[in-house]
Amino acid sequence: MQLEKKRMRSFLFLDASTCEVGGMACHNGKLKEFLWKTKHDFAARIPEMFDQMLSKVDAKFEEIDLLAVGTGPGSLTGLRVAACFCRTICQVSGKPLLGISLFEWAIATLCAQGELPPYRLSIPYIRDTLFSIVIPVDSFSHLHGPVFDKSILHEKLEIINKKFECKEIKHFGIKYSDEGIARLNLDYKPLEAYINSLALDCSRSSLFSVLPLYVAPSIAEINLGIKGNI
Repeated sequence: MQLEKKRMRSFLFLDASTCEVGGMACHNGKLKEFLWKTKHDFAARIPEMFDQMLSKVDAKFEEIDLLAVGTGPGSLTGLRVAACFCRTICQVSGKPLLGISLFEWAIATLCAQGELPPYRLSIPYIRDTLFSIVIPVDSFSHLHGPVFDKSILHEKLEIINKKFECKEIKHFGIKYSDEGIARLNLDYKPLEAYINSLALDCSRSSLFSVLPLYVAPSIAEINLGIKGNI
């Protein structure tokens, strides 16, 4: 007996955790990756970015099953604007919205490479510190892909010094490397598989629960803090 092949979802993904905004469009077996360099014009360019993604995979918005948006950690402005835009579009269209953190994307990438936990993941924060988290061995199941327990992102996330020594387990830097920290470049193909593995929820509460995970203050905010004005 031949099993029916599961249909891959059509979706658009946008990650604005840095000024280099990443995107992915998947439709009818096509996967296209995008990278836009932005400065202070990101908010004005979002509609154009979505139009480009739809065009490259020959899709109409009505054919898209869901939207996915990066939740960081990263830039406050980028994450906030992207989340607000995607939530608004999904609220109007009735489509579900998934929030994907950089940590989840990293885990999916490592899983595809055959790298199993435990390991530590880190992302540059401000000055000489890192957002960092230890992914325990029992944090996700490989039965149907990397089904990740998101609760540990809030329970286990910490801020560490860049000189922190991690000797017991492997230490990966997300798009970042340093002494004792191996650089991990995020891969879109495992992210596609991960998004296809997640349950969808079109409820209002689910839609508005998609928020930036953690944000890094801007240089202006840091300088204000140093001067004691905030």
